[in-house]
Amino acid sequence: MKTEIMNTVYTPETAYFVDDDKTTINVNVEEHFHVEGYDGQAPERVSKFLRTVSVGPNPIFEEFVKQVPLTVVEENTTKFHERLISEHNELRNEITAEVMSDIGKQLSKQGETAAPAATNLTELTQDDLFKLKLQAFEIDEVKSSKNRELKAKIRKAGNLMEIVAMTAATILDNPAKQTEETPPETA
Repeated sequence: MKTEIMNTVYTPETAYFVDDDKTTINVNVEEHFHVEGYDGQAPERVSKFLRTVSVGPNPIFEEFVKQVPLTVVEENTTKFHERLISEHNELRNEITAEVMSDIGKQLSKQGETAAPAATNLTELTQDDLFKLKLQAFEIDEVKSSKNRELKAKIRKAGNLMEIVAMTAATILDNPAKQTEETPPETA
């Protein structure tokens, strides 16, 4: 008589909570299928997939916690959130650099001597700030933004850093520039 046996193996380093209430866990799983009573060498099949586990009294969760302690899930969740924050900060820095570059290019295109009236960027004149604000509004992502509050903050900005920060925030607020959250990478 042939009997199929399944062995479920959870990958601990991929387990993380997907919600703030900690009621749902995502984890990579391998299910190994083996047939007993097979004449000769029985082939083994392996299925790999992402499983969503509901926290609570159910057979899947009970098998999961036998293999992966909830403290590991907590640690992975913290690392996952730290990675998302780091990626967000890197993206913000890239966009800020892009905005600064675009502003410089726009100033050059207008026939400026490439230097504002003040050579120290902390001592820009009101005229320089006005020109920088105009340049910020010529960036496509800012131009097409529907966020009136951020656009108003660019208009009211009183120094270079405020202009750059609000311009970058407007670009980041643009749905076309946002990236999807991704689960922790697997080894």
